Amino acid sequence: MLSTLGQAMAATSADAGAPRPIVLGEGAVPELLISEFYANALAEDEYVRIRSAATWDVQMCGWRLTDGEGTLEFVSAAVIGAGGEVSVSFNSSSYVAAYDVLPDFAVDASCQTGGLEASGSFRLGDSGDSISLVDPSGSEVDCVLYGDVAVGSCAWSGAPLPAPRDGEVFRRITVEGRAIDTDTVSDWQPFREFRYGYTDQMPRAFDIAPGGLSAFVSPDCSLDVVLERVGSARKEVVLCSYEFQSAELCLLLLDAMARGVSVRVLVEGSPVGGMSDAEVAALSVLESAGADVRVVAGTLREGVARHFAVLHSKYMVVDSEEALVLSENFVSDGIPIDRVFGNRGWGVAVNSPELACYLRRVFDCDSRSTRPDIVRWSDDERYDPLADAPAGEPTEHPRGCLPPFVSTSASRVVLYMSPDANVVAPFLCALMASARDISVELLHADLAWDTRWSVRDVMSPLLSTLLERMRDGASCRLLLDSSWYNAARNEEVTAAMTAAAYAESLTGSFRLISAGSPISVLHNKGVILDGDVALVSSNNWVYASFARNRELAAVIESSEVCGYFAAAFDMDWIPDTTPPTMELRPEFVASPGERVLLSPDTCQDDRTIACYRWDIGIDGEVDGRGPQMSYLALVPGSVPVSLTVVDAWGNSATAMAVIRVVGNGAPAVEDDIDWTDAARAAAPLAVGIGFLLIRMLGPRGSGRQA
Repeated sequence: MLSTLGQAMAATSADAGAPRPIVLGEGAVPELLISEFYANALAEDEYVRIRSAATWDVQMCGWRLTDGEGTLEFVSAAVIGAGGEVSVSFNSSSYVAAYDVLPDFAVDASCQTGGLEASGSFRLGDSGDSISLVDPSGSEVDCVLYGDVAVGSCAWSGAPLPAPRDGEVFRRITVEGRAIDTDTVSDWQPFREFRYGYTDQMPRAFDIAPGGLSAFVSPDCSLDVVLERVGSARKEVVLCSYEFQSAELCLLLLDAMARGVSVRVLVEGSPVGGMSDAEVAALSVLESAGADVRVVAGTLREGVARHFAVLHSKYMVVDSEEALVLSENFVSDGIPIDRVFGNRGWGVAVNSPELACYLRRVFDCDSRSTRPDIVRWSDDERYDPLADAPAGEPTEHPRGCLPPFVSTSASRVVLYMSPDANVVAPFLCALMASARDISVELLHADLAWDTRWSVRDVMSPLLSTLLERMRDGASCRLLLDSSWYNAARNEEVTAAMTAAAYAESLTGSFRLISAGSPISVLHNKGVILDGDVALVSSNNWVYASFARNRELAAVIESSEVCGYFAAAFDMDWIPDTTPPTMELRPEFVASPGERVLLSPDTCQDDRTIACYRWDIGIDGEVDGRGPQMSYLALVPGSVPVSLTVVDAWGNSATAMAVIRVVGNGAPAVEDDIDWTDAARAAAPLAVGIGFLLIRMLGPRGSGRQA
């Protein structure tokens, strides 16, 4: 791992294998090009695709594919339209399972389909081979070399592509629908990685009417928004998440099914550390109750090529009318019952049937049961048909600092699916390219990326973009998680970026969230650009998140929503050092046998109060919790009382009063309490209580998050 930004930048410039600018080839482009091939297959299910680069229909008859040992000749009158593609598969049933469409031509092990005539032995080598496309005149018009191959070609220049990995698809880069053809490896080295059965979900923009956009944050109100949407469902709830085990959400989904709502769930089958017992139970209970629960599963060793590396997106679709996009998983830490102490994350609910239906189609595609990497939970060995429904938990903090926000103006939302949207670079690079003010908060980021095509680590293109923007006069703030398992990698990023900004006198500030924050884990992956554009996503700033994993990002064009998320960002960025303010009346009067209600006249905090502690008699024992306490007066006399309030950052304030118990009309007993001594005794106690409470109620995260 690189330790300095300078080393990373030097490695980037020196790395001959790093992603390079795309240069269109000179001269005429052939009518047809080899556009894609799958060579290192797991089940003898190789395939090749051919793309038209012409603006007219091209007759296929007489065109040939050859690897030097065998030839496939097209003998039918098939036509490729302008910009179209045809596929040639060696295992049609596998191709259908992977892509949900029949290949245009198939040469199966047991038979040869019409339209092709085979001669010799045409099979793509796992470790290396050549593929040539020959036109009807016998001229080689295109070629690709990969792996350990010594075959030369007039249609290829320079070194061959690296050997493909198991289950990897090589695909030619296209920009705005135009195939790149320089006859070199650069034509075949996109940023994203392709796997057998990959998808092409390109960014989609949606116009949202006023009031159709709701923003929310964890821990303050995310659970409230999620439960409200599920509670209002009439027909269907579709849920996709890296992990799922929220007891409150599970119980509400069970209630929804009981009233006839269809529930469909897709989760990652192999999260880091494995599935928790709570997740296994929650998924099992839903499946047993009639939900359609599926997991993304399988490994190359098991002969399964996943169509993406890891399912990491987090979203929900309700009744094909409204969609929720979150940075948080549907787990107790991500949408916590405690609205003060928990993970920090952002979310947005979009009321748009068009957007909701689009996202539901993505879900249908990723969860299709005919895919080899999709398994019904009832067929998973972890499924427990006897699992009990989870029990909800009470909380001392049912209300957070930030309630949900509903837009009043029209807005626009653009959805980006990873890895699909990152053909030549992470989509975020283009979004940040012209920004003048950038605020980012993340679970983690890597300074150096080990990409598919690099021979050594290269600097993160996202951090490079931040540097470029600062050099152009932009200001940047980057806040990263400080949990023990993220601290080292995140400190490397903040140290390197701080050093670079200082060396060049750039306007940028980079830090880890304060350990005193009520935020257990800064799990967010949020960005605010110029106060006009906000990003809510599941994309961590690491290579796999943009190049390999299934992620979902919502880019929201709304100054209102940006203002809401900016307020949340500032609460994380700026430590709270201001204690609460409180006014407690000096005395409460009651008769023997009467209950008196103790409460402060005013009690405020610039953010939120985490706890109230009443001490009757000022003996160091906590006698009551909450903003009010009922006290039963028994005998005449005076009883001292202290109230200590502590905010979420551990700042505290203490006030004292006396309960005067007056019996049978007799005059009140004279106050014989030395309040100076009482105050002196209570002060260190209040400080100690505040310190203890923040340690107990606001612990830093102790487990890995994704």
